[in-house]
Amino acid sequence: MPEATVGPRETAVRDAVRAGLRHQLSVALAAEQELVDLTLTLRRDDADLVRDFARALDEADRLTRRGRLLIAPTPVELSDFRRSYLQRVLAQLLG
Repeated sequence: MPEATVGPRETAVRDAVRAGLRHQLSVALAAEQELVDLTLTLRRDDADLVRDFARALDEADRLTRRGRLLIAPTPVELSDFRRSYLQRVLAQLLG
């Protein structure tokens, strides 16, 4: 598998998504909301970044299960949920 690179575009998208989610959570916490609906804002042309991110996470899961990374493997239920979530995000971006 080729080595992944993180360039300025990837960093900018990641930072924008994190900032948006943090802002939404901060507002919800300040309002003492028990439940929060979060909006993930991505452009359609970010689909390749989502796909690459999902593949990188799957590869990291494989490596941890083989004992090749010095972290505990992600529980299968969480990996399955994450994969399903990212597939739905990707489907919406490509839809």
